[in-house]
Amino acid sequence: MLLFCPGCGNGLIVEEGQRCHRFACNTCPYVHNITRKVTNRKYPKLKEVDDVLGGAAAWENVDSTAALVFVRNAWNSSISLNVYFFLWSITLSFVGTLPQM
Repeated sequence: MLLFCPGCGNGLIVEEGQRCHRFACNTCPYVHNITRKVTNRKYPKLKEVDDVLGGAAAWENVDSTAALVFVRNAWNSSISLNVYFFLWSITLSFVGTLPQM
């Protein structure tokens, strides 16, 4: 909560006085004793939520393409790794039998 000085218009600060707390101005001699509880609550009005990209109706006439979906599981990947290492070992054994030039 920010109150303003009626004399100069600057923001008031809260300081401890002799008997109670008080609002005081730093630039002029204005002082106002606080004798009761000071509260001020303001609840902001929330904005309305808008649909992003026009909602579900915006996606009705959208272009689409057919995509291939590759499903891999542990069994398929182990077979492909075994085939790879088998071909690699054949290649190494074949390269080792080539005549040296």
